Amino acid sequence: MTDRRFAAPSAALSAIRAALDPGTVQGAPTPIVDRPVVLDGELCAATEGLCTGEHRTLYADVPLSAIVGLFHNRFAPEATTWRELLAGLHGEGWGQETLAYFGSEIGDAHFPAPSAAYPLILRAYGGAVVCVKGMHRLVAGVCWLAARHGASAQFRKVELQYCGIKTAAVAAMVDDSWLTAQLEAPRYVDAPR
Repeated sequence: MTDRRFAAPSAALSAIRAALDPGTVQGAPTPIVDRPVVLDGELCAATEGLCTGEHRTLYADVPLSAIVGLFHNRFAPEATTWRELLAGLHGEGWGQETLAYFGSEIGDAHFPAPSAAYPLILRAYGGAVVCVKGMHRLVAGVCWLAARHGASAQFRKVELQYCGIKTAAVAAMVDDSWLTAQLEAPRYVDAPR
């Protein structure tokens, strides 16, 4: 059996990497692929405590800009961005139908790869979206769609599990404008503990 880490990348994975390469004709600046990606476990403390109890499942158009994380990154444990995560993929059995899948209305369609199980499933905590099923294809899809469509890119009609959040609590935590300037240029010495 061939070690996947040393196998040649599939045609689809090669096309995605070429689309991101600024040294190629098709390579375009795609800042979204260099954004930080968090793990769902890092979000749990905040998301679980802020959920309202409202849960719904729908098929939605999800902008790449809303996707902030994955359930795991075992295929690239040191990676912190979509581009770095892409480097950890093998793409075994991914052909041109893989690229077509990313641009299609995904719905409950299975990913066209030999070892893929389940459709792509995302979860939204308010407007912050993480991947529940399909980590590898999500990473590849984010990179491919960002390279092709830039900041307006989105997954179309993907399964989305929505969890409502307490927006007033989130807004209160995010507004730290009163403190930011003081932290950057403190007038007083931090209190000893």
